[in-house]
Amino acid sequence: MKIISSVITPALTILLVWLIVPCIVSIRHKAEKAAIDDKKMCYLRSGVITMWVLLGVAFLLTLAVLVGTILYIVIPEIMEASTGDIWGIILTWVLGVILDVFIIVFLTICTREITYNNNSFTDIRLNRKKQQYFYKDITKIESTIKIVYGMSESRRGNLKIYFGEKYVKIPATMLGVNEFMTLLHTKCPNLNFD
Repeated sequence: MKIISSVITPALTILLVWLIVPCIVSIRHKAEKAAIDDKKMCYLRSGVITMWVLLGVAFLLTLAVLVGTILYIVIPEIMEASTGDIWGIILTWVLGVILDVFIIVFLTICTREITYNNNSFTDIRLNRKKQQYFYKDITKIESTIKIVYGMSESRRGNLKIYFGEKYVKIPATMLGVNEFMTLLHTKCPNLNFD
């Protein structure tokens, strides 16, 4: 039985990956086309939804630890906690808070959206604060974007657009970055991409 399970489990895993990766690549290509059509750069919507769900689960975990701690303080005979249990509660508190903070930071990053037209681009953050930048004000452009080939093609690096000393950093993982770079080449022909 061990031999069968040691062969079947990896085989089923490989089969599952072989079936899922093309679906994920297809979803990303459709989302990339939609971003290009809408003249924007953004992250995959499914990733953002997943982060909202994880945030809800993380808050529930933190709430459960809070309730357990309150019960332990108010009615210690019900909880019957030992010294080791107290350290476990403290560790769970710390991990819960770290998880909450990590997900909030990641959500802040993932909900960013950049729209553009022929004159400018607008950076929209989580709180819907908009900052508009004009192509004519660009002083320098740096690109460290590289294409990485693996199970599917992906991009790594950043695009930095300088406006004097200030700059806007656009991650290569956002959808629609290549088309925006093409537009930048036409709008800022006198600037070299470092």
